[in-house]
Amino acid sequence: MARPKLGEGDTQRLQLKISDEELKAIDDWRFANRVESRSEAVRRLCQIGLQVDINISRLEGIMDEAEKSLAEDAQDIIKGAGAAPSKEQMQTFFMTLIKAYMRSNDFVHDISQTIRDSFQKATTFREPGQMNELLNRADELEEAFSKFRVLIEKGRAKKEVHK
Repeated sequence: MARPKLGEGDTQRLQLKISDEELKAIDDWRFANRVESRSEAVRRLCQIGLQVDINISRLEGIMDEAEKSLAEDAQDIIKGAGAAPSKEQMQTFFMTLIKAYMRSNDFVHDISQTIRDSFQKATTFREPGQMNELLNRADELEEAFSKFRVLIEKGRAKKEVHK
């Protein structure tokens, strides 16, 4: 007897072999998120994985671009802060700071939007462990921003000295 064709609303069975550790992780996630069945937990975890997969390379690209750009901006700021400033040099230095700040805000916005897009559909099914890689990258970005903030403060201090 041939299998019936499935309509759009129908589901299909999937046989799968997984380790005891993987099964325990699925069950732990299932109970933590109050999911009725193992199959529903696996389905939801697949949805989360697909959402992450769609946007992770986009997010990595944005973060790599942000890190590179902020490093370049920091070098420009360091060069500008080291000179004995004339009024014109101070204006140029100030504009460099503003541009760097605006670019960093754009990157933060792009990163935040990508993260929101990645997890919006699966928000209620998230497991904190699945976000570890994203959080580690966010920590790296925060470290870059803190270095950038220090440079801005140094620039402000030099500006005060030269008033």
